[in-house]
Amino acid sequence: MTNQSKSRQEQNPTDRSVWGEPVTLMSAPAEIKLSATSAANSLSVIFTPGVIADLQGSGPLCATQAVSFRAPVRVGANERLIGYLNDLSISVNKSPGARAMVTVDLAGATKSWEFSPDFPEAEPLATAMKRERIFSVQGLEKASVIDLGLVGPASDYYATLVITAQRRNEQEFALVTIDSLDIVAHITF
Repeated sequence: MTNQSKSRQEQNPTDRSVWGEPVTLMSAPAEIKLSATSAANSLSVIFTPGVIADLQGSGPLCATQAVSFRAPVRVGANERLIGYLNDLSISVNKSPGARAMVTVDLAGATKSWEFSPDFPEAEPLATAMKRERIFSVQGLEKASVIDLGLVGPASDYYATLVITAQRRNEQEFALVTIDSLDIVAHITF
């Protein structure tokens, strides 16, 4: 393997984190706090109390929760940012008469998961916390067969997460949670 194709971590395993401290840009309607840890190319963001849409009992029949944040990324002039590997932790618990949708934009890669209503006699949906993986390639607008990624410095990492939920009546329920987001920046020399 040449020095040119080695990743930053392979060349300098004791390198400091490429990540700066994440900053919340928007959180509505509830305030979501971010706590983050980083090492080398990895950033883990925990959402407190979680990005949650909670419909139970005599409360509202619909709910939305959204949060956006940015995190500075340090990519040197001789480095190339290929993209970000994003692992999102999601759980969904809902009755047959409820529906939910999770939509994310993670550094330009968008993905939606829809949990549709079922027949009234169907069993409630209860998924334990599961990980959804999304890769967001950077620099596609200038990509070629031999050239992919952005040469540093690179712009900040931006993420937006939105949950919506609806139920037919107060006997139905929906609880959708995004617990955390783990990100790995893929950087080469």
